[in-house]
Amino acid sequence: MTPGGPLLGHPSRVEASAECGAWTVDLSADAFPFLADHRVGGAVVLPGAAVVEMASAAVAAATGDRPSALVDVRFERVCPLPRVGARRLRTALTSDQDGGHTASVTSGSGRRWTHATVRCAARGGTTRPLDVAGRPSCLRGMGGGTAGDGFYLGLRAAGNDYGPAFQLVRHLWRRGGEAVAAVGACHGAAEVPSWWAGPMFLDAAIQVVASAGLDGQAFVWVGCDRVSFHGAPADGDQVYARVRGGGDGGDVVVGDAVLLGPDGRRVIEVTGARLRPLRSGLATRRGTTVDPDRARVPTLAVASTFPAAPLAARLEAELAAAGVAVRVVVHPEPGTVSELTAPGGPLDSRRGDSGVLLVGPGGEGDGRAGEEEAPGRRFSLPGVGEILHLHDYETEYLYDEIFVRNAYLRHGVTLRPGDTVFDVGANIGMFTLFAHQCCPDVRVYAFEPAAPAFAALRENCARHCPGSRVFNHGISDRDQVLPFTFYRNSTVFSGFDADARRDARTIRTVVENAVRARVGSSSVDIGPIVDRLSRDRLVSSVHDVPTTSLSAVLDETGVDRVDLLKVDTEGSEVPVLGGIEDRHWGRIRQVVMEVHDGDASVVAASLRSRGFDVLVDPQEDPLRGTPLLTVFARRQDRRVDGPPPRLAAPDGIGPSRRRVSGLARAVAALRSRTGSPCVVALCPSPTATGWDGEREGARRSRSGLAAEVVAAVPGTRVIGPGEVVEERRDGDGGDDDVFFAALARVVARAYLGVRGPGR
Repeated sequence: MTPGGPLLGHPSRVEASAECGAWTVDLSADAFPFLADHRVGGAVVLPGAAVVEMASAAVAAATGDRPSALVDVRFERVCPLPRVGARRLRTALTSDQDGGHTASVTSGSGRRWTHATVRCAARGGTTRPLDVAGRPSCLRGMGGGTAGDGFYLGLRAAGNDYGPAFQLVRHLWRRGGEAVAAVGACHGAAEVPSWWAGPMFLDAAIQVVASAGLDGQAFVWVGCDRVSFHGAPADGDQVYARVRGGGDGGDVVVGDAVLLGPDGRRVIEVTGARLRPLRSGLATRRGTTVDPDRARVPTLAVASTFPAAPLAARLEAELAAAGVAVRVVVHPEPGTVSELTAPGGPLDSRRGDSGVLLVGPGGEGDGRAGEEEAPGRRFSLPGVGEILHLHDYETEYLYDEIFVRNAYLRHGVTLRPGDTVFDVGANIGMFTLFAHQCCPDVRVYAFEPAAPAFAALRENCARHCPGSRVFNHGISDRDQVLPFTFYRNSTVFSGFDADARRDARTIRTVVENAVRARVGSSSVDIGPIVDRLSRDRLVSSVHDVPTTSLSAVLDETGVDRVDLLKVDTEGSEVPVLGGIEDRHWGRIRQVVMEVHDGDASVVAASLRSRGFDVLVDPQEDPLRGTPLLTVFARRQDRRVDGPPPRLAAPDGIGPSRRRVSGLARAVAALRSRTGSPCVVALCPSPTATGWDGEREGARRSRSGLAAEVVAAVPGTRVIGPGEVVEERRDGDGGDDDVFFAALARVVARAYLGVRGPGR
């Protein structure tokens, strides 16, 4: 076997006293064309056999004798070669205390990255030869087997793409952890130099070990106990391999292989070869630092607002079928858009490769049950402007309830110019803002006992509701101090009459209604999604809060007419009414109250006794199934100054459409940090059959969002839910398979589009 000097390179400066020699080489597929035929995960990767060759050549250059055996071979980090230019490797040889040598292969300037270490003991020592005992003939005698072409096609689909220079296996037989292969000199690769013959056969031996223990999985060779060289390999040799079992905590397959000549002599023997399986693509050793050039290997990071683990295997298969092997990494935990795109998040950490953001129905927003949002959050409210708020999902809900569905102005209840409104249980002031949008000269007295909500209420009224007055205390039947339960993540359910069990049931029903409305199918098991969205909604704190009565407020303020009394106090409605003295009831013209069903008859009776026409109305869809009802009450002597003003219809920017601005901002910020392509998929519901039953109107709406994101973030590929629905195929299997199979095909096409040629 002639020395492999060309891969070792040229002598270079010795940098440490322990070094007895050093060499550098600029490796590229241009300088060594046969290396381009060794790809893992779509990247050209330096073969482990090449490192063995370099270590052998280093020992030969330093001692004058080529070693017959190398021991303790460790490949610490894979070494991808750049697509353009070369990668400089340095091989340094140090003397061991026992008279042997250790070769280390590194790259990088300044900070060095160690790719491999290989020892050559002073005395080669001996190991028990692999017991062949007629096994090759036995396996071949069983017949069948796999032709070399089929063997390499399978490896290519898994992620190990061997070109002609590395296709030495002619035929393969395997059974029960054993394999034997007929091997020969490579064909169709005339650029392979003669001095590379030995390493090429060594690589073939490792391929046969993989065939015996990994059955079609992609792999990298991470080391071995010993490589022994007994003679020169030749066409017509055969490799016998068998696996021992797992190693390194079961994450590595360990096996042995021997290259045998036609006469049965041993040519090359590998003992304790360790192979690490990969799902696809390229990986480094566990616990090591990632090489900066690691990003050169295509990796597809996928993050989602819903559980998407089943997508990984299907997406890898779709890309492999297109001739592209990548490492697909699906972030295991669903999150919000802001979490998934934040600095240091699962999509921010990728550099140079594409990422995919999957957004399920309703996932465009930044809020999620259980997250504590920072004070001072801003929200752009259509028709009003920027407001201060606490949680996106609550503000979205209140906007839909108050502005879109007009929940408080029904059954004859109206607002007119110059009216006076008492907003009891104002929260951040959404109804107060609505009243001023209807009638700019309306006067509102807003009451909110919870300090965080009151801070937002005060600022919102100061900015948008001139003439309004705000009060940071509760309303009850008298002056007193009461314990107030504040639900940090469900502020609209906070109150003096909190009941955690009742409130948990109500919140869960509200969430179920919202999810069911988006899924559009009653046959879907939405339980897991509801569990996640309901999680931590009742994290609470209790504070002593002063209260007063409405009669005391009327006396203090001198208000002589309340045109609309709106009450939403989560169970304290009866005490609120109890604090209105008989002398003040005549001043109140209309009442709208949200009550629990147990209080509805009491409230209705009280209002009727005060001369009101009363209607108790079951809640609309968002609250259907909860114990909450709405009581509408109005007097017949309601003044009439012409028809009541009508609030202009919402500008068509419903909750989902308004959230697109936040989604676009998050994606734009992500792209500016990473400089990498991105695919955003606005998905139909991923839950079982629900995605197929997505309502057509909602699907069209979210498809419109796709166009808006594209307009806001040029260069981003956005997939609308209609694309996924249209990709459905009858042969995709069960309900879950239908969704993820269709999604994988659409995402694969989008990824190949943004990835571009040559990547």
